[in-house]
Amino acid sequence: TIKVHAYILKEGLLFKTKAVKEEVVAADMRLLQERFAQAQIRVDYTIETVESIPQGVTMNMRNGFDSPDDAAIPVFIPAEAKALFNAVVPQAGVIPIYYVNFLQLTRLGSKWPANKDGVATAPIALSAADVAAGYHDRILIQRHHDSFTAAHEAMHILLNALHASYKAEYGNPIMLWHPTTPNKIDGTKRISSSQADALKSKTPFPQ
Repeated sequence: TIKVHAYILKEGLLFKTKAVKEEVVAADMRLLQERFAQAQIRVDYTIETVESIPQGVTMNMRNGFDSPDDAAIPVFIPAEAKALFNAVVPQAGVIPIYYVNFLQLTRLGSKWPANKDGVATAPIALSAADVAAGYHDRILIQRHHDSFTAAHEAMHILLNALHASYKAEYGNPIMLWHPTTPNKIDGTKRISSSQADALKSKTPFPQ
């Protein structure tokens, strides 16, 4: 059994609103359950709205959330992400998924949209210092995202793999692992048999 806790952050200056509607998050979690059930893995989830915006986190219609930047390995984790990870900590053995308004990169001192639906901090992608600090095994998802994003990012965490490292170890990164195929019931976003075996070998989720 995998335990997931989804945190919905709030954005705004005077009037705080949820970055993502709870029904959207619930639909993501049901899809996560359905996809992982194909690997005979049960997913239990809870959803919580973070009522108080953590210190160091600033989100509004013009300012998104500073995303971990995977342009190079190890992944750069900006101060805003560290502030969130330090302030909102799940129980041991629980995968946290943080829903924010939109993800932005801060490379070279400027900010622009990250052009991605979500990001995961798998230990394989982080520096030893960031792993020691506890910044690993976190998932961030922005407001406008494809419905399979949570399930896809969870595979990064559970397999502790990047796209390239997964391909080297398990073969072609297809099915749910592949980020570009359409999300159809008839199969393209399903978990392959090799992925299922790999996932089962790595559960319950190690913390």
